Amino acid sequence: EEQKLLSAFKPYLDTQPELLCIVVPRHPERFDEVFAVAQSLNLNTTRRSTGQSIEAETQVYLADSMGEMWLWYALSNACFVGGSLNEPGGGHNILEPIALHVPTVLGKNYFNFQTIVDEFVQADAVKVVEDAEQAAAVLMILLDDAEQANTLNQAAQKIMQLNTGSLKKHIQVIDAYL
Repeated sequence: EEQKLLSAFKPYLDTQPELLCIVVPRHPERFDEVFAVAQSLNLNTTRRSTGQSIEAETQVYLADSMGEMWLWYALSNACFVGGSLNEPGGGHNILEPIALHVPTVLGKNYFNFQTIVDEFVQADAVKVVEDAEQAAAVLMILLDDAEQANTLNQAAQKIMQLNTGSLKKHIQVIDAYL
């Protein structure tokens, strides 16, 4: 997935030096592989694990660390939630970036979180894309159009509010059977 996404982002990163793409592989065994992918695309890449600073010319920041996903989402103006473009895919949790008010894009293969994502899709609260090129294009629109990003975020926050207290409701149902 990173190969496809970074390839799709490369034209934007090469022509818009103010952009920074933060890539966060979910599994540590993939850190070096993802770094090699960025290097093969000639993207100026720095790594969290080596303590490298983000400089003006940095295009990709490889967040090759564990337990910091919330930090990376919090620093983002828009995000792509991975694991959803590959076949078979499955997707990762969209609630993390949405809880931090980050406009969220994901691929079409999100069956691991089908019910949750479907609720957000129905409310136009996330963007689902077919491929890496569309992911890059939609993310660029969200970065360039604050009104559209805000509309997406507002819709997502409404869904989050509607589902507040679900843990308490589940505990009450379980308690009825105990």
